[in-house]
Amino acid sequence: MILLFLLVITVFALRLILTSRLHLFILTLQYILILFAPRRTLHQIFIHLFLFPTANILPTNLEPTRAMHLNRKLP
Repeated sequence: MILLFLLVITVFALRLILTSRLHLFILTLQYILILFAPRRTLHQIFIHLFLFPTANILPTNLEPTRAMHLNRKLP
């Protein structure tokens, strides 16, 4: 758990350099929710931290809408 916390802090520091403040605030909330979400496994946490850092990590009723948005065809 301590190593995971250090990993999150490291990713947080990198994102601080690369993102705006509002975006950073949203990412910080997501990382905190990841740490305290009881159903998340370590594998899922790594996936969210490195592959989908800006994706919403909590299941909502907007999941199908977001999936359609992500799978839409670009011109």
